[in-house]
Amino acid sequence: MSDIGPRGSKLLGGLRSCLRRAELAFTGQVLNSRRTKGDWGDLDPIRLLSTSKDTLESLKVTSSWFTEAGQAVVYPRMVSLTVEDAWLPSTPILHRAFPNLSEIEASYGAATIPSDVSSAEWRAASRAYQHEHGSWRELQHFEGSSDDLYLLSPLCRIRRIAFTHVDGDGDASIEADVLHDILSDTRPSHLELVLFLNLNDNLLNQDWTAALFEHRTPPLQILHIELKVSEEHGWEEVADLTEALDALQVALASSSLSEFELSIEGLDRPEDDPIVPLIKGLDVDALARNLKDSSKFLKAVSVHLNIESVPQDCEGEKEGSLEVKAREDDSGGS
Repeated sequence: MSDIGPRGSKLLGGLRSCLRRAELAFTGQVLNSRRTKGDWGDLDPIRLLSTSKDTLESLKVTSSWFTEAGQAVVYPRMVSLTVEDAWLPSTPILHRAFPNLSEIEASYGAATIPSDVSSAEWRAASRAYQHEHGSWRELQHFEGSSDDLYLLSPLCRIRRIAFTHVDGDGDASIEADVLHDILSDTRPSHLELVLFLNLNDNLLNQDWTAALFEHRTPPLQILHIELKVSEEHGWEEVADLTEALDALQVALASSSLSEFELSIEGLDRPEDDPIVPLIKGLDVDALARNLKDSSKFLKAVSVHLNIESVPQDCEGEKEGSLEVKAREDDSGGS
């Protein structure tokens, strides 16, 4: 159902059919109205879909809100939750309602907590609940922003985490301590990051790389990094990218990764792009080989270079872009 307003909520509440999957999109007008009034009852899918509590397996909601009102309803078959737009990242509410959840996707979500509660307080309350009542046994997959997962703060392993980057906000500037806390709690074996190359940030920050590559049990096995390079810093980018690649190679040397993929994305490149000389001189095959050789545990390394709007005389140029791929694995392939 889409464009659900007050009338649609009443229809849902009176639904007699038992659903296995549901996709509910509430109107933004209703969400804003409930935010003003502080009454979220008719936006709460836990309460509205209670007739399907024994059958529902997958739920996707937009502009919805989970509340304490439906806390007595348990959905034992629910394994997949997708949220879009504003949502309340409450582990106590979600754990009580969906005790066997295995996938959470909030790639276009915007985790929102009450204005009178700090992020630290919200996270502390979530952890206190889980220490007393337990958490999910294990989540297979989380996709969304690091802010959302930090607030949700599940005290269970998440096998695969994909941190997304939306509209120039979020994980491009994830703090080292936040990254450390999330990875220490969830201990993923597969991690995907989207980063912007910034001075003294992420790959150019030793505390950040230390948090990323800290040894945990079970260890991180697969790491994919999409590194976005913008024209904001002009000529400084050349030195920053070179330094970042050097720092990455040093960090990989102490890791136990078995697979690593690096994608370098150049955004909105100008015609007189100062980074082009570096690109034209970059041996992507050699980079992949050097990264793989930096660690005895690495079995495969992939490097993907994609730069938009490079000058026309740049070798490999196609429709205003340069795309180069290289792969190095134990078979010697490149």
